Parts: sequence; C-alpha cells; structure tokens
Amino acid sequence: MISRHFECRAKQRGIDKESFRLITTFGVESKNIARRVAIRLSKKDVDLIQADLKRLIRLLDKNKNTQIVQSEDGTYITVLK
Repeated sequence: MISRHFECRAKQRGIDKESFRLITTFGVESKNIARRVAIRLSKKDVDLIQADLKRLIRLLDKNKNTQIVQSEDGTYITVLK
C-alpha cells in the first residue's frame, strides 16, 4: 500500500515506479529515527550492483549460443558451443 504523501514526495523527487521497484528490490533495510523501516540504496550498494551487472554481461557474452544437454533422467551429459 502506498500513501498519498509518498506519491506526492516521490513525484517531487523524480522517483518513478521503476525506481521504486529498484530501490525496494536492491536497497538495504534499516530502522530510521522514528523506528520505522527505511530502505536505502547507497552509493556503495549501487557500485557493488554495477560491478555484478558488468560481470554478468561479460558472462552472457562469453556464453552466447551455448547449450547444456540433459538426458531424460535429468543428468547433464554435454555442453555445446
């Protein structure tokens, strides 16, 4: 559930639905001064996520057109490139 206050502040601060999803997915929860849950996406968090994404992109490029073949019983039997 999202309050009207949140919607107003998010609009003022340029936080769209995609940004909201990103922050709530990758942010770190903590308690704020009022002892409410706050979700923060710090510069350090963003730097770590970006490094992971760069690594993932390299792996995707490396494994283009790769196939892993599985037998009927679920055993992995070969890899094709």
